[in-house]
Order: sequence, then C-alpha cells, then structure tokens
Amino acid sequence: MALATSGRSRVDELSLDNASLSDTIGFLGQVVVPTFAKGIIIRRPRILHAIAASGAEEHALERMQGLREKYRADLLRLASPGRAQILVLTAPAAFAILDATPAPFSTAALEKRSALAHFEPQTSLLSRGVARVERRALSDAVLESGERAHSLAPVMAKIVAEEIASLLANRPELSWAPFRDIWSRITRRIVLGDGAGDDAALTDALDRLRRRANWAFLKWTDKKGRAALHSRVGFHLRRAETGSLAGVLGATTVGPNAAPVDQVIQWLFAFDAAAIAIFRALAVLASDQELPQRANSSTDCSAAFFRNCIRESLRLWPTSPAILRETIEGVPVHAGLLPAHSDIIIYTPSLHRDESSVAKPHQFIPTRWDTLAANHQFLPFSGGPRTCPAHHLVPMLGGFALAELLVRADQVRGQHIDLRRLPATLDHTRLIFTTAPGSHAFAR
Repeated sequence: MALATSGRSRVDELSLDNASLSDTIGFLGQVVVPTFAKGIIIRRPRILHAIAASGAEEHALERMQGLREKYRADLLRLASPGRAQILVLTAPAAFAILDATPAPFSTAALEKRSALAHFEPQTSLLSRGVARVERRALSDAVLESGERAHSLAPVMAKIVAEEIASLLANRPELSWAPFRDIWSRITRRIVLGDGAGDDAALTDALDRLRRRANWAFLKWTDKKGRAALHSRVGFHLRRAETGSLAGVLGATTVGPNAAPVDQVIQWLFAFDAAAIAIFRALAVLASDQELPQRANSSTDCSAAFFRNCIRESLRLWPTSPAILRETIEGVPVHAGLLPAHSDIIIYTPSLHRDESSVAKPHQFIPTRWDTLAANHQFLPFSGGPRTCPAHHLVPMLGGFALAELLVRADQVRGQHIDLRRLPATLDHTRLIFTTAPGSHAFAR
C-alpha cells in the first residue's frame, strides 16, 4: 500500500490491483445497487426504509472492508467491460485524487453530467476551462468559502430561529415532512430573500427535476420544466434582496460565463442535504443522555460544538456517498496506468468507517473534528481544490438549527439507535421526536 507523502499520497505512488470478476459482481450488487437505489440526487423514502430494515449498507461496508483487506492496494480496477472503473480503497488515495482535481481528474464524470444536466447543466461541477473558473469563483465569493462564519451569519441565525420557533409552536411531535418543509423555507429565505419564503412551488419544481435526475441518462430531460425553474430562480435573483445571498450576488462582479442561476440552483440542492444531516444528528443527541451533560459542562457547548455535530453526522451518513471523478488523460500510478476517461469511484461511507484507520468509526464523536487531522481523513464535503464552497456555511447553518431544535426536541422514536454501533443507514424519514419547551438537557 502506498505510503503518504506529507500526510497524503502522491498520485504516481498509488498502488493498483485488478479485481476478480466475482469481487466485481459482489461490489456492484452490495455497494452500487443500494447506493443508487435509495436515490443519489434525492432520496426515495420507501427504498431508503427497505435498505435500513435489511441492513444492506452494513453489508456494503463489510464488502468494502473485505476488498481492502484482500487486495491491500490503494486503487482497484473492476472487471467490467467498456470504460475502466477504478475503485478507491484508501483515504490517502482519495485525497491524492481530489487534490489533483480538476486535472487530470475532472469533476465532470459521465454519470454526474447525465444526472445534474436535468436541472443545472451549467453548474461549475460540470464545467471546464474558463467557464469552470468563473462559475466556481462566483460560489466562492458569495458563499465566502474561505471564512468560518459568513458575513450574513447574524441574519441567517435570526431566520433559523424564527422558522424553528414557528415549526415547534404547539407541536407535540416533530417528524421529517414538516421539518423538511420548514428547512426548505429557511433555505429560500437565506439564498433568495424573504420574498421567496413562501415560494414553495420553487422547491417543488426542483424536487421534480431531482427525481428525474436520479435516473440520469435513463430519463429524458424535461427542458420545459428546467426552463421554468431557471426562470423562477432568475426572478428572485433580479430582486437581489438585501440580507440574502442573492443580494450578495447582486453586488458581486461575475464573469460573462458564470451562469449564476445554475450555481444558485446547486446551492439550493446542496443545502437540502443539510436537513438530513440535522435530523440525524438530532436523533443521536436526543438518544444520548451523557453527551448533552458533557457539552454543557465544557467550553464545547458552543457554535463550534454544534457545527461539529453536523460534520460528524455527515461522516457517519454521507449525503453524497459516492464522489465521482473522470480521468481526462492517461494517469501513471505505481506500476500501472489509469486510462483516459476512466471512472474513479470514491465510496465515502467505507473510508469514514474504516475500522483499520478510524478510531471508534461507528460512534458519534463530534470532538474528533476539533483537530485538523479530521479534515485530512474524512470527506463530508469532498476535498482538494473542488471542496464544496459551502463546507463552512452548511455546518454553520446546521449548527444554528440543531441548537434551536435541541431546546425542545427529545425522546426520539421511529428507529432503534444503538449508540455503541450506529447503523450504516439511519432512515431520517421515519424519525419522530416528542417536543416540549425546554425539555432537553442542553441549557439555554
């Protein structure tokens, strides 16, 4: 197995082996099928519930651990016809590849292009050259990707507090559907302004296209529906409401190829994953009688603690379980070559729960994120130059929501949660919390 150089392996040092046909079939059946069946772009609740009940993703983790132990390589070429399929087995290899993005490893993998083209064909993730640079620069500038706290953080915190208070008012139970609705409203207000708060039709339109995107190239593109969504988002962007990301965008100089509507749709899409991370983190915290007490008695009971809870939720249950790359040219590795147009597959749950390299991988430990080492071991927001531009903003917003919810949400039910070994699938759509003012151990 390749050794790390300055904490990460260089691409040309990565070891490569060839998988047997039986191991390839096992990977496809136990890892690929459940991953794509539950919905990569938007979750399919019934299938997600079936996967959770069957333990299918537990078997996926076991399969990946078995491949890692059997081949002892960084990369594994699958025995599949056509385009080369390269499976990443180690975290150092994943970081080496992500560090070498966008060249020679492009974010515009074939499967990703087929899926995202349904609703954001000009997103930076699918772009190359000058267009990619301008589109990524727009997101970096507006989302303030280099800052731990966004300049609009006080406004955002106020929006979250208002909407969570409205959600929980006179509500004895909290389930997924109303929470997801209120989070969508929060997202619209933060991204597009208060004037978009009631525009639930915008979220519905995006959801319809995301459901089509789950099928990638197997479903024809609804160009009329896509144009209607873009028109609706464009209307709110032209308002450029002060105190919103749209207002920041309106005051930002962008290049002629920036395609701002597509980038904003990507934000709306990505922020939706934060709702899943929040609900799952809430379930663990509401089930843990010790963690709140430890947090209350330490300096960790702060914004940083709640941000780390979101990161830890995403480590355990990545909302983007597969990171895909494509080689744009032949790439030499140790004693081998990755052909041009190879598909690179990084299955993040396996890396995040690797029992040989991660301490207590199946437990919820937010404090593991207190050290910089976690940022070089886990990939909740991808990594390298193409790290998600919202890698600070999403945990911040999720932390705001989690802090508000924990005041009154308790007694989780809907799925058994074993804190000693958290399940590989936590079905957020079946979680239900009892709510009462000031019920939880986290103090205000």
